[in-house]
Amino acid sequence: MYSRLVLKTDAEGRIIDADLPAAAFFLGEVLLGRFCGELLGIEAASLAEVFEECAASPLREIVLTREDARFVFEVMALPLNVSEPATGGSLIVLREPPPGNAAPGRERDPFRSDKMRSAVFQSVGEGILVVDEEREIVNANQQACEIFGLSPQNLVGTDIMSLTDEAGGSILRNCIDRMIEGQRLSTELTGVYVDGRTFPTRTTVTRIDYEGHRFWNIVVLDTTEEKALENSLREEKRQTEAMNMTLKNVLRSIESDRRDYEYKISSRIKTAILPMIDKLRKEAQPAVRNSFLSLLGDQLIALTSGFETELDAGLLKLSRTEIEVCRLIQGGFSSKEIGDIMNLAFETVQTHRKNIRKKLNLNGKKLNLHAYLATRVCEDTHRQDARKRCAPLGMDTDEV
Repeated sequence: MYSRLVLKTDAEGRIIDADLPAAAFFLGEVLLGRFCGELLGIEAASLAEVFEECAASPLREIVLTREDARFVFEVMALPLNVSEPATGGSLIVLREPPPGNAAPGRERDPFRSDKMRSAVFQSVGEGILVVDEEREIVNANQQACEIFGLSPQNLVGTDIMSLTDEAGGSILRNCIDRMIEGQRLSTELTGVYVDGRTFPTRTTVTRIDYEGHRFWNIVVLDTTEEKALENSLREEKRQTEAMNMTLKNVLRSIESDRRDYEYKISSRIKTAILPMIDKLRKEAQPAVRNSFLSLLGDQLIALTSGFETELDAGLLKLSRTEIEVCRLIQGGFSSKEIGDIMNLAFETVQTHRKNIRKKLNLNGKKLNLHAYLATRVCEDTHRQDARKRCAPLGMDTDEV
């Protein structure tokens, strides 16, 4: 719990900050503003003297008592301003001594033995590299050798900068130059395999000071598969978003088509069917009513067939007499015959024909009126009506 405590002092050696373990350890004591030498039981009158007391090798050890328990710590004093140690304050680091320096009576932890430590070092799933002050690798586990494709003999003694690209080398160089003892930094770097191939890594760097020398423990995890999975998931997400966008566009198009279809139905009902029903209601002559009923049926069929057969609403604009003329034209009668049947002058029939073409929007089109009407009026019904009209006039019904 109290394996490492860190205190920060000003240039006078007065404590101005502490990490959480140190604050918990010294709980109940006046900490901030207190001279570090007094707190730690070191006979020193200034911060410079504290540096001198803690500069010896092996490191200065102190014994502190808390709740009837004795704790042995090695003390390191690190200046915050390396060029002028006496003016920049310091970091006071208290840490448990190595197992070989354990206080008398303290049981040796079997997991700290060289054999056990070596077994753990070699068995972990990440690559572990130990780098010295010359940036050379002094130790490496088997996993690190496999990650970089090098044997232990070839990896030990290698410059750590050769195992990453230029950007990664800049980050490692910064860590080695600026990290303080015990500090840890995790970052993503690009590893370089023995054949020059590169791969992504998650790298954690920790500085360790031992017997007056600085070392950096570098833990490397090859994240190639992890990155491939991330890219796959990112691509699946992109495709899903694209499919969702396409589906939304399709749904919007369907909704637009539905509104358009509803509008067309509503418009057809208002402009064609309802006026036709109104004319049927007012029309007393059965023959004309039958013509309107035929047109109404065609309009209703057009509604249910998706407007594939467009009917000319101009038929609703025709007068009763024009409807009669249309029925006879559809029946195949000439203008002279129509005039005889309806007791109209030839010129009057011709005028009706012109008006009919205009109302049906056929002017200027090379479309025979008889052919046009044949697609919109029931031919058999009107031929039967025509025969009935012709019989009183002594005409041969076979000529119709």
